[in-house]
Amino acid sequence: MIGQRRVSRASVVLVFTAALCSFALVVADGRPTGVWASDEPNELAGLADAVERDLGLTLDEYEQESERARDAVDLIETVSELVAITGAELSETNTVVYVENERDASLARVHGLTAIVGERETPDFDGVTFYSANDLRGGLPYFFPTGSGGQGSRCSVAFPGVDTTSGAIQFLTAGHCAGNLSATRSIMSATSPGNFRTPFVNIGEPVPGSHVVGGQGSNGGWDHGLVQVTRSGWSAHPEVATWGGGQGAPMASAPVQVRDMTPAIVGAPICKSGGTTGWTCGTILDVNQNLLIGPADDPTSYRVNGIVASICVLPGDSGGAALTGGTAVGVTSASNSRTSCTAGSLGVFAPLVATAGASAATLYGDDWEPLVRVATPVVTVPASSGPYAGSVVRGTVPNGGPRHRVEVVFDGTITRTATVASNGTWEVAAPTGLSGQTKFTVRAGWGQQSVSTPRTGSWWNVSPTRLAGQDRFATAVAISEAAFPDGASAVIIANGFSFPDALSAGPAAVQLDAPVLLAGLNSLPAATQNELQRLNPETIIVVGGVGVVSEALVAQLRSFATSGDVVRLGGNDRYATSRAIAEYAFTDATEAYVADGSGFADALSAGAAGAIRGAPVVLVRGAGSTASAETLSTLSDIGVTQVYVAGGAAVVSNGVAASLQSVASVTRLFGQDRYATSLAINQQAVGTMSSEALLAYGLNFPDALAGSVLAGVRGAPMFTTPRTCVPRPILEHMSASNVEAVTLLGGEGVLSNTVRMLTPC
Repeated sequence: MIGQRRVSRASVVLVFTAALCSFALVVADGRPTGVWASDEPNELAGLADAVERDLGLTLDEYEQESERARDAVDLIETVSELVAITGAELSETNTVVYVENERDASLARVHGLTAIVGERETPDFDGVTFYSANDLRGGLPYFFPTGSGGQGSRCSVAFPGVDTTSGAIQFLTAGHCAGNLSATRSIMSATSPGNFRTPFVNIGEPVPGSHVVGGQGSNGGWDHGLVQVTRSGWSAHPEVATWGGGQGAPMASAPVQVRDMTPAIVGAPICKSGGTTGWTCGTILDVNQNLLIGPADDPTSYRVNGIVASICVLPGDSGGAALTGGTAVGVTSASNSRTSCTAGSLGVFAPLVATAGASAATLYGDDWEPLVRVATPVVTVPASSGPYAGSVVRGTVPNGGPRHRVEVVFDGTITRTATVASNGTWEVAAPTGLSGQTKFTVRAGWGQQSVSTPRTGSWWNVSPTRLAGQDRFATAVAISEAAFPDGASAVIIANGFSFPDALSAGPAAVQLDAPVLLAGLNSLPAATQNELQRLNPETIIVVGGVGVVSEALVAQLRSFATSGDVVRLGGNDRYATSRAIAEYAFTDATEAYVADGSGFADALSAGAAGAIRGAPVVLVRGAGSTASAETLSTLSDIGVTQVYVAGGAAVVSNGVAASLQSVASVTRLFGQDRYATSLAINQQAVGTMSSEALLAYGLNFPDALAGSVLAGVRGAPMFTTPRTCVPRPILEHMSASNVEAVTLLGGEGVLSNTVRMLTPC
């Protein structure tokens, strides 16, 4: 045929290099695998010169226009399900569609399209004679025999792909690149477009029956063919060679990654890679054109459903790859130029997929597909490995669209799939009924064979609950109901407005199998009375002297004790009361917590830890130079051999800590603030051994005081937090501990819903 580029094996010197493998997909275990690294440099950087030369665009502008074209095609495909669209094109700012009536125009406009009623005025190519651009690799040249004597022709590889049934590598080329269809095709090495060296490297044979030209008459036809790669050792990549940005060696600049495949649209930029002219670019003038390839009077001429573009194509470029950005759109088929490129050069491309007429998709169906580089999905929700109680998992696939899919596997057993939206986003429903750490693996795929590398992650799946009442007294009752649903033999009563005498009550309560309920100096709230009746205790224990819980109230409490017995544990001051509580509840304990009695911050966390470990909390004057003799005597009498000091040296002095060493080993537990100290105390007391955790407000004492008993009963750490958030280190510790249940102690007035949502701070 006139446009054929003849080649003699014997007349060309060629050196095979590793670059020859760069147009083929990587196959592992006989299956293709996509690879993506999001931190790679701009893979189109090598195209800047050709894009500026042929299109007058900067690289950024080219990328933006290419993406706009792909988005436009995706939107048109969606809208065409509702509206009969007869034509489409990109204007400088809009996507224009042509429709049959005003109703369809209105519907199209609702979706953001510019709609015109009528037919698009298409370019007239009737007076143009197109010639096949005969003459491998996504743009790389290959030799094929046409007869005897070593003579043959060359064409170019379009897109490496696969037989979807067998996974065998097959590359797409032009159907008219036929020659001897039983003969082997050979890759050619090039130093620049049109300059080749031997030896050629045999790679494989045409797929029987796959080379087709014409065939649909007035509707246009095909110009597609497949070659199966049978030579061992070859790996294929979804890439297109860029010839040093235009006219250099095929791999002198980074190849374009093939990210997707769509129909072409008028007005979009297009670039092609071929063995004769290298990397050239232009603009799409028309699509779905029924074009005659060859002179009208030549019986071997045929018709092609073509994409026409203002682009330089010459013989030998046939079969090469045509893309808009990183999106595959066509196979180089023909040109109106035969020897050189001119201002009026036109290129014809057989579409991979078309809105009408013949295409590779209509010829091969689902039996063949190009290889596509699929980016590793990004997960945006949940945002990290921290807490999450939502109902969806969502994210994006870079360069993804409606032809991509996402598969998410939760905990290795539950699978969810989703189609990617045109803007690259995806979403699946999170499984219900999970708790603790939920692990997931996300993969993106395109077609049947191209898949991304997996992204793995996890989140802490927990839905916090509350124990709360209308006030601190009712909250203490709610905690008591949770800890002692079947009643209790004893109850501890503490003043709900004064913390000093109450701080040691938590560990003692657990030791005595008793909840802590709150009262006023002289009053017993109705909620507390009702709970005392429900609990039906034999004994009631009051902590604090008469200045904290009055004798009148003690007399009232006797009516709630089945034995009539009310025990007061108190002393001359908070420190004496603390020792009295420890001595009453603990006849034998090897561990004890020592906390400053002038504030409640560290003592609250120590109380919960002591309740869990069966260790009393003994208050000291933290600013003193030593612990009192009475304190040392109490610790010694109980049998304590290990003391944990709650708080740093600014809270409990080094002198106090040193004096404690006379009776036991001393370990200081502290952090930079009360919340970090709470974490340090709980890490020592519980470590990562609990599946439940409690959260209490760290700037007041009542809820944490009552909650320390629940901590002891359930063996669950109690962390103190601010009102509106949870310190991030505490969240990280609970997540790493695989905590499955979190309970907030107190209403929204003390722990807001942002704490219930486990918002970090």
